[in-house]
Amino acid sequence: MALSNTPVLYKVKKKRKIIKAIIANAVNIFFFFVFLSGVIIKFYLPKKVQKLKINTELNIQILI
Repeated sequence: MALSNTPVLYKVKKKRKIIKAIIANAVNIFFFFVFLSGVIIKFYLPKKVQKLKINTELNIQILI
């Protein structure tokens, strides 16, 4: 009986594959959330900047 075919090593290898798969999925999900947050920030900030510009223009008009 070869050492690589023992049930204990088979379980260890199987668990290692499962852990690698879980880590790979976690990394993919993490980068997806990073991408998603970047998209949200990209679309949210211009609206906020536009509101600030409008408010500053209104404040300047009020002061003049």
